[in-house]
Amino acid sequence: MRLRARSTAIAAVLLLAATSGLADYAVQVAALADPALLARAAADLREAGYPVLTEPLTTKQGQKLTRLMVGPYRDKKEAEAAAAQLAAGGWPGYVRAYRSPSVSREESPAASVSASPPAPEARAEAPPTAPAPSPAAPPPAPAEPRSSEPESAAESGQSAEAEAPSALPLAPEKTSERGVTLRGLFQSEGAYTYRSPEHWSKFRNLLEANLSGRLSENVRWTLGGRVWYDAIYSLTDFYPKSVRDDAEFVAAFRETYVDVSAGDFDLRLGRQQIVWGEVIGLFFADVVSARELREFLARDLDFIRTPQWALRLEWTKGDFHAEAIGIPYMTYDEIGVPGSDFYPYPPPVPGAVTIILGEKRPPHTLSNGAWGARLSSLVGGFDVAAFYYNSVDVSPAFSRAIEATDPAPTVIYTPEHFRIWQTGATISKDLGSVVVKGEAVYTSGRELPVTRLQEADGLVPQNTIDAIVAAEYTAPGGTRVNVQLFTRAIPSRDPDLFAMTGFDPGGSLDVATKLFADRLELEALGVTSFKDQGWMARFKARWLFGPRLRLLAGADLFGGSSVGFFGRYKNSSRYVAEARYTF
Repeated sequence: MRLRARSTAIAAVLLLAATSGLADYAVQVAALADPALLARAAADLREAGYPVLTEPLTTKQGQKLTRLMVGPYRDKKEAEAAAAQLAAGGWPGYVRAYRSPSVSREESPAASVSASPPAPEARAEAPPTAPAPSPAAPPPAPAEPRSSEPESAAESGQSAEAEAPSALPLAPEKTSERGVTLRGLFQSEGAYTYRSPEHWSKFRNLLEANLSGRLSENVRWTLGGRVWYDAIYSLTDFYPKSVRDDAEFVAAFRETYVDVSAGDFDLRLGRQQIVWGEVIGLFFADVVSARELREFLARDLDFIRTPQWALRLEWTKGDFHAEAIGIPYMTYDEIGVPGSDFYPYPPPVPGAVTIILGEKRPPHTLSNGAWGARLSSLVGGFDVAAFYYNSVDVSPAFSRAIEATDPAPTVIYTPEHFRIWQTGATISKDLGSVVVKGEAVYTSGRELPVTRLQEADGLVPQNTIDAIVAAEYTAPGGTRVNVQLFTRAIPSRDPDLFAMTGFDPGGSLDVATKLFADRLELEALGVTSFKDQGWMARFKARWLFGPRLRLLAGADLFGGSSVGFFGRYKNSSRYVAEARYTF
């Protein structure tokens, strides 16, 4: 599954052959000892439309393996795009230099195929594994790792079976004679909320598509979008009209950009994912992305993460990578409207009448945009990075006004966005069967709610430090166990901060395995606060019928205090099911 793919991709090298101008490039997706397993994996790749290469390999420990690769590609950018596509389909891998002994560059079977960037939601993403710091700063949600480690897990001594990819990769792209690639998915989703009041809460039909192509050798383009219709609002009258208007029909651009490459420099202009985190499943260091939170954290990563309209300039030299971004037109979190199952209601004021106004977003001007930079490098086998980001907070804070009315005062809340700046660092290391990671982020000026009624708007600016450490172990049979511990520190904490301002100590456990030749995927996730902010548990079973079709059944459960970060959603606990067709 994708979370496993991403943990293996932590060991991927971004630039293995920057100095090898004559070499082709290939994407290594596995290194296997079992000939039968190798043959099956190669057959699955070919069936999905990928050109397959194999090459013998002897590890430092003397183990005899065979590399399984896709390619060759004529340039690094094509190979990197193919690697992203493969990872999205459940085939973790990394780009390496490759020179076929018998096939010239002109005869390369992959040379004429335009590899596309990863298709949105190509396979299920592991759900987010931890909550956000506060209602004013919605939950940390999943993030995609980056790395430039040069060795795969198999080459560093990991079991060959643990390195084996899923036998059911993403469906091949459709490429026109002009090199335009079409990929996407259609998905039907249902949910039944079983706690009082019981009700059907979702019957959504979603279409997501991505077109990509090239204008020249160094210029590529991508056009992506998502649209859904949720028939539950037509079939039932449980929700108010405002919720129906907000969530019944939604259409939005996804990744839509132009890429220009020139030597060591790459420029991307348009709506794009900018991922700065290393920890799987969380938005700690992933400070740039906005999020789709109409269903809180009860969704997969690719559904939650929302691209930004940005200009991004990158420079890569050996193991060093630098990037600068500018966002002139901000995209903000989608939190829904009052009356929806997962609306993040602000702190209650006892004995008062509460009114919540519509969200107030800043005008789309350059002064309300964002900018930042990130540097990363491979140092002694550790992938380390540091960043700075100045933006309007993508998460709203609920400002408060109190009016004296009879027979009780009226409290008026308005979701608003305020300017903050953030700096942080990430680190990751692949130790073979175990991957360890850490992130720390300092945020200046985040507005958090207080219980003090004398505070004019009910908010105070606070500086916060959010940190997380994680370890993920992949067993030889493919079972994956991910453990994470996280916390938030507020150096000059206001004594009247509302208790739900964030997760002080907390932890998560995510366990996943595959059965029946990788066709059945089982996953259980638990997240809890070590204080009384509640817990969340998610259970999923996916049955893969082939490279195109999958079915899912599961449950999303919440518990704890009714004013806790998770407990406030305990009446929204639900059973879920979905069917997905990938094209």
